[in-house]
Amino acid sequence: MYAQFERLKAHAITLARSGELISGHWMSEESHFARFTKGLIRQSGAVSQRELNLTLTAEQRRASLTLTLCGVFEQDRARVERALERLRALLPALPADPLLPPPPSVITDVDHGAVYGGEDGGSELSPQEALSAFLKQASGLDVVGILMSGEVARGVFNSQGLTRWRQRPSHQLDWSVVHSADRAVKCGWAGASWDLSALERALSDARAQLDALGRPAHTLSPGMYRALLAPSAVHELFDTLNSWGAWSARNLKEGQSPLEQLARGERSFSPMINARESATGLAPAFEEHGEERRAVQLVKRGAWGGPLINPRLALREDLTSTGALESEVAQTFELEGGELPLSDTLKALGTGVYVSDLWYLNFSDKARACVTGTTRFATMWVEGGEVVAPLSVMRFDDCLYDILGERLEALSVERSLSVSTSTYGRRSLSSSLCPAALCSGLRFTL
Repeated sequence: MYAQFERLKAHAITLARSGELISGHWMSEESHFARFTKGLIRQSGAVSQRELNLTLTAEQRRASLTLTLCGVFEQDRARVERALERLRALLPALPADPLLPPPPSVITDVDHGAVYGGEDGGSELSPQEALSAFLKQASGLDVVGILMSGEVARGVFNSQGLTRWRQRPSHQLDWSVVHSADRAVKCGWAGASWDLSALERALSDARAQLDALGRPAHTLSPGMYRALLAPSAVHELFDTLNSWGAWSARNLKEGQSPLEQLARGERSFSPMINARESATGLAPAFEEHGEERRAVQLVKRGAWGGPLINPRLALREDLTSTGALESEVAQTFELEGGELPLSDTLKALGTGVYVSDLWYLNFSDKARACVTGTTRFATMWVEGGEVVAPLSVMRFDDCLYDILGERLEALSVERSLSVSTSTYGRRSLSSSLCPAALCSGLRFTL
């Protein structure tokens, strides 16, 4: 992929005329996908995809066009040439843009695949070998899910000499172990290289939860209950905030951020909450036009840390850009862990609800950061630190300032990596690293 990027970049740069800036944003992947049910592979295929968003800037005007490339240089070169002619014809009809950010500093920054997401104890296996090994480990279980594996790359260049490239291996399995009907254990794993021991541990945990799922369901009356939120449930809470632009500087200015009260100092989380947007991870360390993406402390000891600021907004509002995407959403979210070992979380819960997953989350009152959603999969009733029975699906409605504020008792030491399973258009590069959370109360409404 990099050789094709370099060759096409070199050609595009030669096409620049006096007073023009040609830039490109390259997006590509070599991915293998496989769907499996009942422990057997039902569908398998591969995707080789290359896209180039070509941008022409001149006389304070900018126009862009996204090309789907075929990988044959002669044909892709012709596509780039035709696209530039179209952009040159379009540019004079556009108004001058006084808030057009200047091009990033000239730099050559090429990275072909550092490990992300913490420790990497994996082995070099092909996707087929890894999936076969996983399904062998899952023998006797009704597993259903999807494998997504391969290399993803992002690159940017411009005719002033800028070159940035990030290429990462990315492997993930998203699966459920079905007990019966709607009872199942939701599981997931992601990493830069295959870790069969981690997959075996996940399957072992799933088997333990399957035993509990076979018991008669326990039904709770609406009310407040002690709750242990698994890392996947904590991820869902923060992903809801992020999806609605909680840390967007633009949203804050327009009064649209769900965390406006936090930013104004009117509400706070527990001092245990420390969250940041990391500059490392599966996502590239630069935004669409090549500006460096900086680490940002989003929440510091429960208080507002700072927003994500894209280059255009920074210029308009006289701020310092953090290199955020135009959408100003976090791409590599990290929530610091605490002091409670994950193995001791059920004992610390005592009697209450173990929430493995939260679904259909939305805001019931966005201005006050109140969210509603349902439990799903292996949500359990726990007594004396021991799982007693599965819970019927329940809806909760509560305020995040309370759940993650005065009611937060502990965070787990260990954290779980969640990589987005979105493949709409292309594989997503967003991820989060979250611990489990022990709360003195979670409000269930029905």
